[in-house]
Amino acid sequence: NASVDALTDNEKTQTTHWDPGWVRTTNAPGAPRQSYDYTPEGWQAKRRAEGKDGGWREMEWTYFLDGTLQRQEGRTNEEDLSFNQYTYDLNNNVRTALISVGAHDPEGEPRDLTVEWDTLDQLSKVVETPRNRVDLYEHDLNGNLAARVDDAILGQEGTTGHRHEYTYDGRDKMDFHLDLGRKR
Repeated sequence: NASVDALTDNEKTQTTHWDPGWVRTTNAPGAPRQSYDYTPEGWQAKRRAEGKDGGWREMEWTYFLDGTLQRQEGRTNEEDLSFNQYTYDLNNNVRTALISVGAHDPEGEPRDLTVEWDTLDQLSKVVETPRNRVDLYEHDLNGNLAARVDDAILGQEGTTGHRHEYTYDGRDKMDFHLDLGRKR
C-alpha cells in the first residue's frame, strides 16, 4: 500500500483557496494548472488554464445585478474571442442568446436564439437564426413535456422537423416516449 506521504508534489493534486473557501488554484498531475476568481457575491468570474507547453485558455463571466448570467467570454493564446451573451424576461426566463462558445455550426458562426415561454413560464419555442430553424414544445395540464418538434424549418413547423410525443402515469412519471421521426 502506497502512502500519501510517499507521493511527490508532481503526483498529488494541489489546491489553494480564497478566504471564503472558494477554490483559488488547482494543479493536478497531467492536467493544466487552473486559477479561479469570483465576484463579491461568490459567482465565478474567471477561470484560467495554463498548459505545460505555455498555452493557455481563459473564461470570464459577467452577471446582471440579479445574478443571471449576462455574458461568458473565452480566449486562448492562439484564438480570437468567443462568447455567449444572454437576455431575460421579467420572470428570469432566457429571452435571447447569442452563442459562439460550444456552438457546433459548420461555418463557425454564432447561433442567435430567440426563446418564447407560455403564460405558465414553460418553454414553448426556440428560434435559431440565421439557420431559420425552430424547436417547439407542448406541455400537458400538469406541466409535463407532452410533445416536441426539433429542428423544423421556420414557417414550415407543421410539415418539417423531428417530432416526439410523451405520456405520463398518474404520478407524473414518464411512461412512454414515441419517436415519430423526421418530416421532410
